[in-house]
Amino acid sequence: PWPKTRSRLEAALGQPVTKPQWNGLTRAWKEAMAEARIAQNSYADRLAAITQLYRGRISELLPPLEQVGSFDGASLFPKLEKERGLPLTKEEKLALADADKARRAQVQPIVSRMADAYALALGLPLDTVKRALSSAVPAASAPPSAPPPAKN
Repeated sequence: PWPKTRSRLEAALGQPVTKPQWNGLTRAWKEAMAEARIAQNSYADRLAAITQLYRGRISELLPPLEQVGSFDGASLFPKLEKERGLPLTKEEKLALADADKARRAQVQPIVSRMADAYALALGLPLDTVKRALSSAVPAASAPPSAPPPAKN
């Protein structure tokens, strides 16, 4: 998925990404993923407290870290019920929805800072970068897969 986002950013840039730009993108991505890991761990803690399931097992049920800001928490309800062997109560579903809302609120500034860092690294307007990233949200947070080809 990263090549798709990279090609969108390069199209907006009008040229291939240079090595210094690539380094800036990679640094921004790593910083964002470190913050996202904290957000996802906090979310897993909340889910564990609500469902009384082991936190490690909940972490296994969550989507990959790169998708921490783009998945719908309600999609976890059937998995949590199956894992627990009991249906979720109305109160638990409300508490899970609140935890999901808190996760989204915690992740939004991370995504914004990543877009700011990408814009700075590429020298592009923030709106242009946000458009490129929002057209492929999961891809936008995927790791850079390879450095740009060396220019001679």
